[in-house]
Amino acid sequence: MPSKKKINNLLLYFQAKKFDKTLYRLVLNDNSKQLLRNKRIRHHFKAKRNVEFSAMGFFNFDYSLIGRMVSTATTYIVIMVQFTP
Repeated sequence: MPSKKKINNLLLYFQAKKFDKTLYRLVLNDNSKQLLRNKRIRHHFKAKRNVEFSAMGFFNFDYSLIGRMVSTATTYIVIMVQFTP
């Protein structure tokens, strides 16, 4: 059973995600652009910016991809070494 601290952290995470979505929608629907003039809101968006690269949505290019590639290459080399006379 998850501890009370984990549950609180998870709850806080989802509340933060909900806040981000709500703030984003408010800024998009703000015709006067008054919200974008606020330095704190602009800084919040800059800090939350996630840059992701993907191959047409099939898989993401990130550090885990590099780890998987090294793992696959190592496995291939070990198998090749075992079958060499």
